[in-house]
Amino acid sequence: MEELVLPKRALGNGKWDRMLKKRMVELSVADNYEEAKHEWVATGRIWYIPFLGDYAEDGNNYLNEFNAESNCTHHTGKCLCGHRIVWHFEIHNTENDNYEIVGSDHIESYLIIREISERTGLSEDEITDEMIEEWLDTRVKSLKAQWWWDRNGELFEDMFNTVKEIDLRFNVRETGTYYDYELAMNRPKTKIRKRGTGQFGDYDYKMASIVWRWNHPDNPKAQINTTGYPNDRLYQDLIIFYSQVQDFRDRMQKEDDFLEKRREEIQNGREQTRRNEAIRLADSMREARNDDSFAEACEFYGIEPFSEDIGSNDWERRFLRDVRTRIIDGKNLSDKQMQVLQRILTPNNDPPTEKQLNFLNRLGYDGEQPNTKTEASRLIDGIMKERRGE
Repeated sequence: MEELVLPKRALGNGKWDRMLKKRMVELSVADNYEEAKHEWVATGRIWYIPFLGDYAEDGNNYLNEFNAESNCTHHTGKCLCGHRIVWHFEIHNTENDNYEIVGSDHIESYLIIREISERTGLSEDEITDEMIEEWLDTRVKSLKAQWWWDRNGELFEDMFNTVKEIDLRFNVRETGTYYDYELAMNRPKTKIRKRGTGQFGDYDYKMASIVWRWNHPDNPKAQINTTGYPNDRLYQDLIIFYSQVQDFRDRMQKEDDFLEKRREEIQNGREQTRRNEAIRLADSMREARNDDSFAEACEFYGIEPFSEDIGSNDWERRFLRDVRTRIIDGKNLSDKQMQVLQRILTPNNDPPTEKQLNFLNRLGYDGEQPNTKTEASRLIDGIMKERRGE
């Protein structure tokens, strides 16, 4: 879009300046420019009409709008001086009610100054260049936005609405990590990327967030509020990001699937932990009940409660475990089982046999000599277990 030229304080002696002076005098009551120029005032109405050769369809649309709205009776896409223009400023001769059009480089300051003075009551000496620039900015800003939206608005909105959620997820920067208790894992902390890094077009280019630049509520310089339409960089980034949107969707789906799977695993793990705890508690309660039943049964048989650990070898321990189970289950013990049980439960304080001592020597035992058969049996059993790797 063609930019505006700041208004001149006075016309010079160039070809187009001389032509404008001549035409203004011809359309004024006064017969000289110095007097005639004070008959004219800027109305404040502006139109943007692209050159018909560049944007034929746009130009015709804007031309039709101009013809319907302007008080000027003719339009040829030219300034009153005859120069080709796209910015059309309407001026009015207050002496004879003529309306004409001048371009941005011929909307002289005095034309604007008179309009500001008549509208505000300020004297012409009180009107500054800043006021003149503000006058232009206020009127031109909305026209620029309208022109851009008419040409690109539908496509921009379609692309923006497609990528906005994805943009907020991927156009971010990592600032650290945090522990996610729900997922039981460290995850990256992210913040919206407010500034791009790298050079546009390079492989390592990271664009600033599109949403941040366009309409994020926390951005005081969001372009929707400042210019009313996106600048070239934002529009180019949007096009690039939109062209890659399927890749980003695939990445997002992959990440979401991983997180969902992780969530299910954690949930299943917690449920399994709860189940295991319930089983452990039930076993503990059952064990307590079994201990009570076992103690009563042992009293019935006239023996002390025992555990398999007091067995001096594997065979005795298996026997004690089986007998304990039979007692808890309420099954009677045979006379032979009672005899073996009594033998195991009654410590054998007889000295170890020569056979036991010789076997300990062959096993390489060099500790203190056992005092009883039971001690020797346990030593032999322990050494054999070590050799088996148990």
